[in-house]
Amino acid sequence: LGAVDVGGSGTVHLVGGCCGLVAAALLGPRTGRYDKGTQLLPLGNPTNALLGLFMLWWGWLGFSAGSTTGIVDDKWKYSSRASVTTILASSGGGLIGMLFSVYAKDGIHDVPILMNSVMGSLVAISGGCTIVRPWEALVIGMVAGFLVLISIPMIDKLHIDDPTNTFAVHGIAGAWGMLAIGLFSVKDNMRNYTRDLDGLFKGGGWKLLGIQAISPAPPANSEYKSHTGDKISKEPSVSTSVQRFL
Repeated sequence: LGAVDVGGSGTVHLVGGCCGLVAAALLGPRTGRYDKGTQLLPLGNPTNALLGLFMLWWGWLGFSAGSTTGIVDDKWKYSSRASVTTILASSGGGLIGMLFSVYAKDGIHDVPILMNSVMGSLVAISGGCTIVRPWEALVIGMVAGFLVLISIPMIDKLHIDDPTNTFAVHGIAGAWGMLAIGLFSVKDNMRNYTRDLDGLFKGGGWKLLGIQAISPAPPANSEYKSHTGDKISKEPSVSTSVQRFL
């Protein structure tokens, strides 16, 4: 398809988030989870939870910068940009989390809200960490934090008990990260991550955004050959058909 996903917003987080949602739905809610409506159960240890967030936050710099697979030649430029965009995106997500917490909790800073918004922003920036500008990373992180926080109560209303909000943080934010690439990315002359395509907001038209939007679609009716040696189907896949249209 030619989809762009430098750090794994789609291939790592969106896939994992969807798997987590299915697992949570199959396992069912914890005992007493919805006895009082959708009110959350008490958080076990906020201090340890924040410590885990900071460990992930720090490690994410290596994750994003390491997605360039090295620092030789021109790769160091991408690694440095990945580090900057990661910090700015997570700062934007954290800012939204703080504002949302103050509004929703009557002036109280809620630890889970802050954690989820920061994590969601980190997930969203991963896919385009090397191909968006710093201020765009801030916007991507803020939007991701907002989407995560409004998704959590929606999932709870379905009585799907997701203790760590895996789908909201990784699935929703991962999907937004893939779309954000199609909106904000700019073609580069060194590594050519986007195959000479600009994002929609950079005058590149709808092609890259369309590819990013349909890339997570399952390859239904695609060419395949099973391990049993069945004949290869020649019917075009959903993704292939849309790609031809674009």
